[in-house]
Amino acid sequence: MQEEEKKNFITLFFFKNCQLPKSEMEAFVRVNEMSGWVDSKGRPIDTARKRLIWADGWKIQGAVGRVNEYFLECWKAIYNEALRRGDSIADQLLDTRIRCESNKQEVLLTLPASVREYLEDRIGDSGNIYQTLRSFLQGRRLKYLDLVI
Repeated sequence: MQEEEKKNFITLFFFKNCQLPKSEMEAFVRVNEMSGWVDSKGRPIDTARKRLIWADGWKIQGAVGRVNEYFLECWKAIYNEALRRGDSIADQLLDTRIRCESNKQEVLLTLPASVREYLEDRIGDSGNIYQTLRSFLQGRRLKYLDLVI
């Protein structure tokens, strides 16, 4: 199995709100390698596209609920826009340590400094990322807390 395919599984499980998407990918691959990559009717799951569809229907084995679902939806839009633009930061947007806490007045994002800098740069350019964040914030202040590595 190609590394790119494993990365696609991790991304899928990240946006399914898995606590540990890499561990979930490993469990998914292990179970399916043991079964010979066949579905319940014995049909082969023999292409990357079929395996990704199969992964989408996978019942998550580990813990879920890493972040608020609405934030996750917003984050996925930001991730997809970063991919579309070819921004090298995209992989860092899948850091499972990223957190979002909010109340009526503010949203606090805990994330790597490089991701904070990326968001700050994009907020100023009034493009799709700005619009996505603006929609999510709903008038609340945005604050950052840098992750300590």
